[in-house]
Amino acid sequence: MKLHCSETTGPHGQDHWPTSYPECGGDAQSPINIQTDSVIFDPDLPAVQPHGYDQLGTEPLDLHNNGHTVQLSLPPTLHLGGLPRKYTAAQLHLHWGQRGSLEGSEHQINSEATAAELHVVHYDSQSYSSLSEAAQKPQGLAVLGILIEVGETENPAYDHILSRLHEIRYK
Repeated sequence: MKLHCSETTGPHGQDHWPTSYPECGGDAQSPINIQTDSVIFDPDLPAVQPHGYDQLGTEPLDLHNNGHTVQLSLPPTLHLGGLPRKYTAAQLHLHWGQRGSLEGSEHQINSEATAAELHVVHYDSQSYSSLSEAAQKPQGLAVLGILIEVGETENPAYDHILSRLHEIRYK
C-alpha cells in the first residue's frame, strides 16, 4: 500500500478534483515529471538559500504519523532565502512505495520515479501566520522535494529519523 494518493482516474482521483475545486485544474500542479531536455536555466534567478539547516537544534522534534505518512515538525529557525518572501519551515514528510518497490516518489525526472521522496514544507511567514493559512493561497507554500534512491551504502544523514520510525503507530 502506498502512503500517498496515487489514484488519478477513479471517481475521487486527481483527474476529477477540478470539478469540485477549480484551483486544482491549473497549470502548476503536483506531481510533475521534469523533462531534463526541456529545462531552461535562468541565470537571473537568485539561488534558493536554506538558512539554519546547518545548525544543530536544541529542542526535541515531534515525529508522528499524520494519517498519510511519517511527518517531522520543524523549528521556525529554519527558512529559505532567495525567494520573493521569507518561507519558514514547518514540517517534513516522506513518500515511499510498497516493500521491494523502487518507485515511491511523487515526482519524476525523465519519467523515472525513485524509491522515496522527502518533502520539506515551508510557508510564507511574511504574509501568513500559519502553514494551514498559507496552504490555501497560490504562493503560500515553498516545498523542497528531495528524491531518494536506494544505494549500496547507508546515508548517515537520515539515521536520526530512520532510527525512530519503529516508534510511530498507525493512525
